[in-house]
Amino acid sequence: MAGCWLCKTGEEKQMARHLRRNFKKQQKLMARGVLQKHVSDGPHTEWLGMPEYWIHKLTVDDKEFTYFANTPDLGINEGQTLVFRYQETTKDLRIEKRSLAVAVDPSEYA
Repeated sequence: MAGCWLCKTGEEKQMARHLRRNFKKQQKLMARGVLQKHVSDGPHTEWLGMPEYWIHKLTVDDKEFTYFANTPDLGINEGQTLVFRYQETTKDLRIEKRSLAVAVDPSEYA
């Protein structure tokens, strides 16, 4: 019996719930370290009408991370402590959008 895609038998619903329950997302990786080197490359445009973007290569604790931004300047300086989430891709370590921040040390503001 062919039905609509919304109408499922009880067995199909139970199987779908089972698949959803066992699906595991890739764990978010977090990093914290001192910025050693910052190199910007750009502007790049992939297709007509796409806004320009810059590729920033950040070296933090001897690991190189890639960050894509729509500005040529990130407002960070070498020697600052950074905190961010990242993903391991086949090519590189990519910092997630809007997760890059300068770590605040409360002892510095005494």
